[in-house]
Amino acid sequence: MSGALPALADDGTALMEAWPEPRAGAHAIALLGALAGAPRLDLTLVHDDFERALAALALAAPGSIDAVFLDGFAPAKNPGAWSPAVFEALGRAVRAGGTAATWSIAGVARRGLAAAGFVVTRVPGHGPKRERIEAVRAQPQRST
Repeated sequence: MSGALPALADDGTALMEAWPEPRAGAHAIALLGALAGAPRLDLTLVHDDFERALAALALAAPGSIDAVFLDGFAPAKNPGAWSPAVFEALGRAVRAGGTAATWSIAGVARRGLAAAGFVVTRVPGHGPKRERIEAVRAQPQRST
């Protein structure tokens, strides 16, 4: 495994070199994994109002997100990042089988993800955080 560390450092260097200036809008970063057999990684970094950007992405490219990390601080400190509109857009933007994760275990986060079609699970946290949430976007129900 120690042979992988230089390759990871190369990936980190490539990411830092590709990182855009913090200007409004969406910025695509495409990286090839430096590790042998690693898949290509496409990262979309958005500098914008969270709710507006996510709603636009959900309309323009529904089901296009593979994974999302919700790091909007605690719901009490940043309620706009945890609104019903955000979860609704997230449900449209994340593909079936895609994942969402957050450090928050607040009820608004669990209920919002579940309402958006995610199967929500509390899992052990890291460091001082005892628990966190992982969620998987369920397959859409087929009408008969």
